[in-house]
Amino acid sequence: MRSSKLFEQPRQKLHRAEEHIREVERAVAAYFAGDWCSRKLTRNSEGNYELSVVMHGQPAGLEVVLGDAVHNLRASLDLLAVEVVTLNGGASKDVYFPFADKAENLEAVIKKRNWGRADPQDIEIVRELRPYRDGNHLLRSLHDLDIQDKHVSLIVNDAWLSSGGVRVKQDENGKPVGFDEQRLELELDPATSPSAAFVFPDDSAFPGDEVTDVLRRLANLVTDIIDKFEARHRMRES
Repeated sequence: MRSSKLFEQPRQKLHRAEEHIREVERAVAAYFAGDWCSRKLTRNSEGNYELSVVMHGQPAGLEVVLGDAVHNLRASLDLLAVEVVTLNGGASKDVYFPFADKAENLEAVIKKRNWGRADPQDIEIVRELRPYRDGNHLLRSLHDLDIQDKHVSLIVNDAWLSSGGVRVKQDENGKPVGFDEQRLELELDPATSPSAAFVFPDDSAFPGDEVTDVLRRLANLVTDIIDKFEARHRMRES
């Protein structure tokens, strides 16, 4: 049974996704506020320094919440599709938001996903959104991420990482250690700290992009799409 409020169910799914996004942001912030990594500066037999930075895992349940956020954003569009078709008097059974692999296949997908039951102006909006690869990358990638989450990990935890600073070691008089021997010694600079971010892996739709940034962009996109259809149907009712 459709809600009397226009597009209420798609927005409920969107709001649920936004709750998950905030949960991801809180978890990431708490992780980096703690003791999240260890640094080690060593010197090999050839006199070369090697700096290693090791991250200590990741926030518990991060991938689950991330997947939930993506899925709710994707589900919001399917609920939107159902309501748009229903508003046109069409049957809502097996109606989904259409995503194609390329532009020339979009019409076939519109038919397959039963979007053709919608009003012609609503169908035209979908065409303008270009939900296919080499069309609207962000929109198509939401669909791809939702599929990927069912099969492989969505994130890696060390694809974007800086080591923090090192400095020349000084003796008690402030003189650089090893200066006279032309073999300066280095040490970790305690005034600096490494930085990192949780990012999508190279084989994803957003290789190397920071997770929370992508989620926010996706949520804004879904909001804009719902707003677009709502504005059209408000005009239709007036």
